[in-house]
Amino acid sequence: MAFLDRVSGFAPGTVGVLLSVFGAACLAGVGVTAVALDRFPRPALTAAVTVQTVGMLGLYAAGDRPVAAVLFLVLTGGALGPVFMAAQHAMLDCAPGRTDLALAANSGCYNAGIAAGAALGALILPHAGPRGVFLAGGLLTASAGVVLLGGHLPRRRPAGRTGAAARRAARPGRCRAGTRGHRRCMDVLRSSARAADSRPMALAARAGFAARGLLYVLVAVIALRIALGGGGGERQADRGGALGELAGRPFGVALLWIVGIALAGLAVWRLSEAVFGASGPDGSKARRRVAALFRCLFYGFVSYSVLAYAAGDRGSGSGSSDRQTDDVTARVLEWPGGQWLLGLAGAGVVVAGVWISVRAIRRKFLKELRTEALSARARPAVEALGVTGGTARGVVFAAAGVFAVVAAVRHQPGRAKGMDDTLRAFRDLPAGPWLLALVALGLAAFGLFCWCDARWRRVGLAGRPAEPVSRRSRA
Repeated sequence: MAFLDRVSGFAPGTVGVLLSVFGAACLAGVGVTAVALDRFPRPALTAAVTVQTVGMLGLYAAGDRPVAAVLFLVLTGGALGPVFMAAQHAMLDCAPGRTDLALAANSGCYNAGIAAGAALGALILPHAGPRGVFLAGGLLTASAGVVLLGGHLPRRRPAGRTGAAARRAARPGRCRAGTRGHRRCMDVLRSSARAADSRPMALAARAGFAARGLLYVLVAVIALRIALGGGGGERQADRGGALGELAGRPFGVALLWIVGIALAGLAVWRLSEAVFGASGPDGSKARRRVAALFRCLFYGFVSYSVLAYAAGDRGSGSGSSDRQTDDVTARVLEWPGGQWLLGLAGAGVVVAGVWISVRAIRRKFLKELRTEALSARARPAVEALGVTGGTARGVVFAAAGVFAVVAAVRHQPGRAKGMDDTLRAFRDLPAGPWLLALVALGLAAFGLFCWCDARWRRVGLAGRPAEPVSRRSRA
């Protein structure tokens, strides 16, 4: 209702009529899907996700035009019910003999999605307004569509069973290995795994690493200007300043769109790591999956801010990190026990910064690279960039955490600093300009290392080191 009122400009009386149209479109979509779902289950799910993506992104891009808003509102409503129906049909098809478990799993996933969407909306709505929420929803739905399309690969169907095996598989109430339901469920899992390990997913990850490196290099350039007393003072040495720097270049808007889409690809790849596991021998451990999930959320938010900035919402990606940090710190300090929460969060950031630096110094990043593909001349350069860049990045993180702890101890929100103020704080120390220049060069090195990541990172199952061959396999 807020979107139709504030963005599209409809009168309050008209909004009720439009909501009725939205509900009618939902019923129509349910009717059409009910006819086609049994015969075409996978195309029905793909079509519903695609229509919902078009509707939500259309509302973001053209929601201020009344006719376009009505059109895309109808598309969004028409896809709302079919998405739920088609997803539930897929779960029932995986477990035809255990309808209760399938329905419970579908209901749990649906409610979890509502809760996660509400939490994401609560984070985005104060900063981007109702329009930005539709952009975030459209990007998430588009990511789901990419996974679905990536899973549509030809596969061999297992041969049917005969005799006693067929009779055992036909027992009702169970989804045993070899039954039709089990095979369909395994087909879904294999298709999703193939999508996560496909060439498009690898290209998305590598493009995301290249985009991340570009942002770090631009931040480093601004910080270096500040250190040398040049023209960097008018820009913030953070993501917002980097976007402003990029937008001021030739074809800057096109570059912003490319960077935002690339970061969205990196978020989707991190999501695939959270679901199917990362590369390496410990890629399937819970801590790696949880870390990948948090990185997915982080890069999804960064992608949203870049795309919103490229679309003309200059307040989304270019907001000062210092002002945002002050606002968040002041809000946390108002909570009961807010000082303790802020202090613990700051201490956690300090620990994370130290961990990042120590990991870089110990060259742990080499485990994630295809070192066998590095030449004798390239490897020393990559190691130097990884050590220098990772150490500088960890130092900046730790310094920001220290400022957060100081703000908590003194109960002064202004003591907390974003990335720009943290970097400028180095300049205020003895020999500060040279120290800031050194940190800026370290951040530039990390940006260059991200480009090395884009070239030599182990991505997907194809990038994993070969597993040792057992004696039984050799025999």
